[in-house]
Amino acid sequence: MIKRAKTSALISDLAALFRFRRRLRPKFVAVLTIVVCVALISTAAFEVLFSYQDRKASLIRIQHEQAESAAGKIAEFMKSIEDQLSWTTHAPWAATAPNRQSLDLWRMMLRQVPAITDLALLDGTGHEQLRVSRLSLDEIGSQLDFSKDPKFLETEAAKPYRSPVYFRGGSEPYMTISLRARNGSVSVAEVNLKFIWDVVSQIRVGEHGQAYVVDGRGRLIAHPDISLVLRNTDLSDLAQVQAARTDSAGSPESTQIAKDTYGREVLTAYTSIAPLDWTMFVELPVDEAYAPLYSLILRVSILILVGLLLAFIADLFLARWIVQPLERLEKFASTVRKTKDYSLRVEHKSDDEIGRLAVAFNEMLSELSAARERESSEQFELARVSRLTTMGAMTASIAHEINQPLAAIAANANAGLRWLSRPAPDIEEVHAALKRINNDAHRASEVIQSVRSIFKKAPQQGASVNVNDVVLEVLALVHGELMNYHVAAKPDLDQFLPQVRADRVQLQQVVLNLVMNAVEAMGSVQDRARQLNVASRRHEPNGVLITVQDTGPGIDPDGKDRIFNAFFSTKSSGMGMGLFICRSIVEAHGGRLWATPAQPRGTIFHLVLPIGETAEGRV
Repeated sequence: MIKRAKTSALISDLAALFRFRRRLRPKFVAVLTIVVCVALISTAAFEVLFSYQDRKASLIRIQHEQAESAAGKIAEFMKSIEDQLSWTTHAPWAATAPNRQSLDLWRMMLRQVPAITDLALLDGTGHEQLRVSRLSLDEIGSQLDFSKDPKFLETEAAKPYRSPVYFRGGSEPYMTISLRARNGSVSVAEVNLKFIWDVVSQIRVGEHGQAYVVDGRGRLIAHPDISLVLRNTDLSDLAQVQAARTDSAGSPESTQIAKDTYGREVLTAYTSIAPLDWTMFVELPVDEAYAPLYSLILRVSILILVGLLLAFIADLFLARWIVQPLERLEKFASTVRKTKDYSLRVEHKSDDEIGRLAVAFNEMLSELSAARERESSEQFELARVSRLTTMGAMTASIAHEINQPLAAIAANANAGLRWLSRPAPDIEEVHAALKRINNDAHRASEVIQSVRSIFKKAPQQGASVNVNDVVLEVLALVHGELMNYHVAAKPDLDQFLPQVRADRVQLQQVVLNLVMNAVEAMGSVQDRARQLNVASRRHEPNGVLITVQDTGPGIDPDGKDRIFNAFFSTKSSGMGMGLFICRSIVEAHGGRLWATPAQPRGTIFHLVLPIGETAEGRV
């Protein structure tokens, strides 16, 4: 009964895995299974890869060593024949007039070297004086002319001549070796290369591997299957033979995969046989070479499948233990969200992470309940603080903006008193001073109304304004300050600019504030000219650009984005409201205000206002 219950639970978990694709349980199982799968597969892949590399390196080394060993034996075999033949270049073998005794000496040489089938002695003119053979009758003084034969012409003293491999009767491979004596005579030996088969047949390369030798033209001269040699087989079309003919060194890296004479895919290694123009090949079928690797892959695959199955079953049980408490927490949270009853508590007691999560959830509910009680009183306090903040900002703005008109009124009043205190009062000057006082008083009133309208967000009284006139009026207004600070003002105004729709007083306040900030910023400059550049240009697509540039010390990059914040000032006596109010006015007119560093020093303030109908809807 217990086993049936566990089986039923496992089946239900499998069904839930494929039924609820958006829930945590299948994701949990899938992620863990994938992690285990990746770990197992990556480990197996590295194991197979390293095994493949080790196996291939071992086979390459063994095959190349076998090829070099066999090549050395063949070279030694041919060298022994040449050493035996060299005895015939000395007396009494090299006698110019051979007799019966000389014939016995040459027959003795023929018996000592089984690979030699024919021996001949040519005199200094290339005529044959003696011949002993295993295949024909011996002969003395035949006088056959070989003076134009390469075995006579190309033979040099102390340097043997080796002919290309040829097939006598179109079957057995032969090679001609000749040596020249000091008296000019030449000893010639016809060597049957079939005896090299003994060397090749002794090489064991696995169960089905083979070794063979080809000459410089790709003809087979030694092979375990002697019938292939007797048929004069041409292997020059094989890829490995072509590669060997281009890579005569036969380095270990020359091992490659190719097709053999039977059409099988083999792992082949080769090396040259010095000083002969031959190549030794050692080959092993790929299936046999990598058979241990294939067995390893099969075993690893079985282990991976078993591991994945065990990991999948373990993930199901682990997901069941973890996901079920989380699902209960989810249902509880949904109940709290719907009922808004923060007095409910989660009933889950355990010492693991889920238990601690339940405790934290209950503590959060307690805090939410207490927060709801504090919410109403905090809302009232927040509203009161907001009102006080607005009043403070408005008071600071009015104080900042009204300072300039009041200063002008005080200056004009002092000027009028000086004109009246003269022995002969100048009534016209007094009248002009009083007129300026009256204008400044009206201007102060308009400033107060403008600032109030900003904070009330009331509609602005807009009209068509020529920005060049506003700039010139401001420069005329601050002429005295420019003289006091020794600042040279340079207006660069585009005379064909369209008008903007704006509040003229507020626009004057913005330009005046920017100009005065620039003048005051250059107050500490001593090492260069104090230059104020005010320019106006058309700003595409539908705007007018005003720039105010100074040659002051510039703005700290860290404070570049904060200079437009309320109550932030870089001046020790500043209130930090000027640029904040300027940006508020510009944005209320649908424009933009920003600052950039000037080159090489100073700051440029950019003011963009929309023109004509574009601004009319905003002001």
